[in-house]
Amino acid sequence: MNTLLLVSRPSHHTNLALLKEKDSSPLEFRVSHPTQIGDIHKGVVLDIQKNLGFAFVDFGEKTPGLLSRPPSFWENTPFTKGSSVLVQITRDKVKHTPLNEQQEEKEKNVRLSLTLSFSSAFFIFQPKTPGLRFSKTISKQDFSEETLSKISELLSDNEGLTVKPLARKASFEALEA
Repeated sequence: MNTLLLVSRPSHHTNLALLKEKDSSPLEFRVSHPTQIGDIHKGVVLDIQKNLGFAFVDFGEKTPGLLSRPPSFWENTPFTKGSSVLVQITRDKVKHTPLNEQQEEKEKNVRLSLTLSFSSAFFIFQPKTPGLRFSKTISKQDFSEETLSKISELLSDNEGLTVKPLARKASFEALEA
């Protein structure tokens, strides 16, 4: 008998279903908190660990977020302790529950990024990341030159766009909306 675990993660919750050959049965699954992935915050740099390549950023939660960048970034950065910074959450806080009594409970901080992105059904818009890119399952050849030209005209020199697979079947009017 084949069994498949289907995981769906729309917006702020997670759905699981256990699918078997002849029937399907939902699983009882609860997320302790809604996801914050994609949320954008104005934060304050609390501490920079240049040699380790990260900084702790207070973004309004109990524990600071971790902003990871290559060590070379921190050598030439304008950020200092107390600097304001615009960040996007890329990973929720993770709590590791021990398997036995000898292990202690561990918690990993929220992961942050300086690269902001805004996602829709057809595109991922990235200010300050110039260029037109395509999702792994599609290519430039899936679109007419006219459509690609019109999409490119909508972007300024410092803006970028990643085209998602769903865009392949949409009209330019739908893409533009």
